[in-house]
Amino acid sequence: MTGGANGIGRALSLRFAKEGAKFIAVSDVDEANGKAVADEIEKDRAGFFPCDVSQEAQVNNLVESVNRAAGQVDIFCSNAGIAVAGGPVHAEHRVLPDQLGQDGPAAIAARRVHGDGLLDWVGLGRQGLEARIVDILKTFPDWHMEILEIADAGDVVVVRCKVSGTHLGVGTMSMNNMPPGSQPTGKRFEVTHMHWHKLRDGVIVEHYANRDDLGMLRQLGLVPPDTQK
Repeated sequence: MTGGANGIGRALSLRFAKEGAKFIAVSDVDEANGKAVADEIEKDRAGFFPCDVSQEAQVNNLVESVNRAAGQVDIFCSNAGIAVAGGPVHAEHRVLPDQLGQDGPAAIAARRVHGDGLLDWVGLGRQGLEARIVDILKTFPDWHMEILEIADAGDVVVVRCKVSGTHLGVGTMSMNNMPPGSQPTGKRFEVTHMHWHKLRDGVIVEHYANRDDLGMLRQLGLVPPDTQK
């Protein structure tokens, strides 16, 4: 349970214990309160594991530590989050320094793709992909991809997802056929994507997508609506 020291995370940890979970791994940056939550649960059925979820290395270490202490993880509750003062909608439209850091979300995503294959083919290196992800987050601070269905066969994974966001920033790169430099419309879009991935050694080596770019641009008011009956 990340973010398990306080609030919702604390309540979930105690409820899982009440419902009979064999072991609760309470994780947080707040060591004092995290240990207190673990102590509230029956002895030998909980433990505290410090972790800053903004650091990929610490998350990996968290999983390894819990596996050693309690065996296989059956449920991973990702309750911890990283917030911007005022919330993403009210924050300034700027790239946060940690988004481009070694353990920032854009860098972590870029490392999941094979740089010598897929990225070179589309004219990007890992740094280029990382910059593109940051540009998307700058343009759509509340960008969200919700997985609706996922299927796998061997080394192929296909995902159907719902993609949404509010146009609040100015992008500097072309994204989903949206011209760079488009002024913010303040409008929100929601469309469906299909993404086909081929993996090798845990990273993506091929990727194809079927996106509703026209629907996105129409909802954002960047192209005229479809008036045909």
